Amino acid sequence: MEHLARYKSWKERIILYSKGVAMGVADAIPGVSGGTIALISGIYEHLILAISSVRVHHAWTVPQIVLPSRRKEALSDLLSIHWSFLIPLLAGIATGLLSVAGIMPILIRDYPFYTFSFFFGLILFSVWIPFRAMEKRPREILLLLLFAGLTFYVVGLDQYFSGSTALPYVFFSGAVAICAMILPGISGAYILVLLGEYDLILSALHEREFTIILVFIAGLLTGILSFIQLLKILLDRYHSLTMAALTGILVGSLRKLWPFDYIQENQVIPYAPLVALGLIVAGSLTIMVMEWLSIRLKDPEPPY
Repeated sequence: MEHLARYKSWKERIILYSKGVAMGVADAIPGVSGGTIALISGIYEHLILAISSVRVHHAWTVPQIVLPSRRKEALSDLLSIHWSFLIPLLAGIATGLLSVAGIMPILIRDYPFYTFSFFFGLILFSVWIPFRAMEKRPREILLLLLFAGLTFYVVGLDQYFSGSTALPYVFFSGAVAICAMILPGISGAYILVLLGEYDLILSALHEREFTIILVFIAGLLTGILSFIQLLKILLDRYHSLTMAALTGILVGSLRKLWPFDYIQENQVIPYAPLVALGLIVAGSLTIMVMEWLSIRLKDPEPPY
């Protein structure tokens, strides 16, 4: 955990906040994962470690602060959470989500070809990030191909669920979506589209329907606190295999972002292949710049 203690200077926190903004923007887009942004910006494994420092029992620790006999122990327990990492990152994620909650549906609805061309390039180049972190043994390659095929199939599924305003279903959708959000390549927003809840959640944010928002957040917290411990174990014990699986997930997810699937009926785009190629290159260059900045600004290195 000493790696997370490095996020103490204002420079590191501002950089972390900016990465959180990028994650928040990505999480609002069906087909792009905030986990992908965390991976390509060099904070993915730090993110897993930081979230895993939050435990279920902390929910019962908070009320004990008001008890004089328990206050010191309760504060000590709560301070074991890696707030120096989580607060700047969560603030950035919230900023990103709120800034594009109204814009992104318009871009996806009115300019899908251009939007997904850019994000195809972003994900295409980012495949290199986990690939270089894995060993190139036959079992890693086999696992990569397996997860690529599985993800390719899953993201190609049609929408089988019509959605529901029932609170248990909203809770379930949040729990499933957050597991996808934390994984590179699998979009939590896309899972919400698949479950039929995407428009409902965006509408609830805009209209401030607090009952739906709070139930959804409860699902998010339940899902992430349950799933993150498993993911931490996988990174600790099977790091190379986990990176191979994540690489496969990224490769398979490209199916959802193929820009020519988003040319609208009767839409004519002059020089569409060249336009797509240009935006794909722009997306790839964005990731290259992010990597260069991480090196230039001397981000804390991942702990593996």
